[in-house]
Amino acid sequence: TSLFVIEPESYRDKVESAKAQLLSAQAQLEYTQSNYERMERSSKSNAVSQNDLQQAKSAYQQAEAAVKQAKSQLDEASLNLSYCYINAPFSGQVSKHTIDAGNYLNGGETLATIYDESKLTVEFSMGYNQFANLPKPIEQITAHIVVGNDTIPAKMSYAAPSVTLQTGTLAAQAVIDNTSNKLK
Repeated sequence: TSLFVIEPESYRDKVESAKAQLLSAQAQLEYTQSNYERMERSSKSNAVSQNDLQQAKSAYQQAEAAVKQAKSQLDEASLNLSYCYINAPFSGQVSKHTIDAGNYLNGGETLATIYDESKLTVEFSMGYNQFANLPKPIEQITAHIVVGNDTIPAKMSYAAPSVTLQTGTLAAQAVIDNTSNKLK
């Protein structure tokens, strides 16, 4: 899903320019390759000097390098154009956007936040004694989260490697499968 489009026009122009550069470089490569191959055949009967053959080879190698450079510039221009289109990496709820059309952006600025509500992470504290009695590995443990009158199964995903000495607890996380969107 498309969220934002940020001024792609100049980047599209750069892609088109890079495509034209590549076509030009490829045409030059074809010409220099043909010229080099013809000179190479002619040099076998001494119809062409070694100096002319060497110049043709050099022009051919330069044309090969120009094609590689043009391809690289096209790749870079295409990549820069792709940054103009901000798409949601997953389905979910989108927060109110913080930037409107016409605003300038600073690097690293948050445009909006997407919340994937199909999986919810629950953070809680667990007593060390409870933790010590759990079978390992922790990812195979199902926690039971009480919400109102409901008990919801959740898969344990994390337990802190250290205990908070003041409370004798450690931080833990469990993930609830919420594909039914029962929880908000």
